[in-house]
Amino acid sequence: QGLQVCPLGLGSRTRHVVDVGTCICIRAGGKMGRKYVYHERQLANLCGVHCVNNLLQGPRFGPGDLAEIGVRLDRKEQKLMRGLEGSESANFDGSADGGNFSIQVLRVALARAGLKLLPAEHPEGRELMSDPCRAAGAYVVQRKNHWRALRSTGRCWWDLDSLLERPRPLDDRTLAQELEDLMEGGHC
Repeated sequence: QGLQVCPLGLGSRTRHVVDVGTCICIRAGGKMGRKYVYHERQLANLCGVHCVNNLLQGPRFGPGDLAEIGVRLDRKEQKLMRGLEGSESANFDGSADGGNFSIQVLRVALARAGLKLLPAEHPEGRELMSDPCRAAGAYVVQRKNHWRALRSTGRCWWDLDSLLERPRPLDDRTLAQELEDLMEGGHC
């Protein structure tokens, strides 16, 4: 559950738009036109919200939107599991600084945007992971209770982790190595 494969609003102080006109990870033989990368920085425990918005490249969802998805999923799960011992659902953290959303919540949010979230251990996911730089347009990673997005924008890959001060460009080799390390470390 640590690594998920995904083919492809908060206050203004958490948003960054980075000019990538001088992107350092241009693929061989290609020039890059002027592009911009949207990046939300971490606020409270809202990494799930930031991950989805960074992946979608805009402020498409707020914490209330994902909490609403979580409540609906919890109700559905409770109906299905009624009477079973230990059947408590937890698709979101309802505490004051809550924002720890489940993969199911992120899956529904991304589906609403027309994207399919596919687990890396799924047979189709394993096939895609053989060439991760060309197989998908984005990756959603969860490690140590933190969600982050890796996404291709234009001809560049970007680490859009909300804990970063600004997006980090990734070349193909770095992306492939990072994903391989996560998978080998048992984070999927």
